[in-house]
Amino acid sequence: VKRLVSMKGVNEIPNFLLANRAFTDEHPETIVKFLASSIDAAEFIEADPAEAGQLAADQIAKGGVEVPAKALETAFTRISVKREVTDEMVSELVPVAEAMQAAGKIGEVPDFASFVRRDLYEQALDLTGSATN
Repeated sequence: VKRLVSMKGVNEIPNFLLANRAFTDEHPETIVKFLASSIDAAEFIEADPAEAGQLAADQIAKGGVEVPAKALETAFTRISVKREVTDEMVSELVPVAEAMQAAGKIGEVPDFASFVRRDLYEQALDLTGSATN
């Protein structure tokens, strides 16, 4: 048995950002701007996890919950915050869908790759000037 300290390198699915297809088709510019801001945030978290942890702790505290900034910093260093949806991420969905199909929860395994709008991600990268997230 292997104790998991983080999901980094094991499962990247928590990284997905989802949007309604109709909204995406009607407002692609909004999706691109949202993705661009998410890419910028990911770059900030990777560049300065301590500051990101402090900012997150301060924001959470506004809701009446105290979380140590150091704990959030540690969490930020153990997760992938990159926004790009990779083929590996998409392939991780298939076994989950197969199990759901076997349990009678869904009729068929979707073609997950057809849901990914890489064009919008590329536009967001252009908007940020980033080539890494």
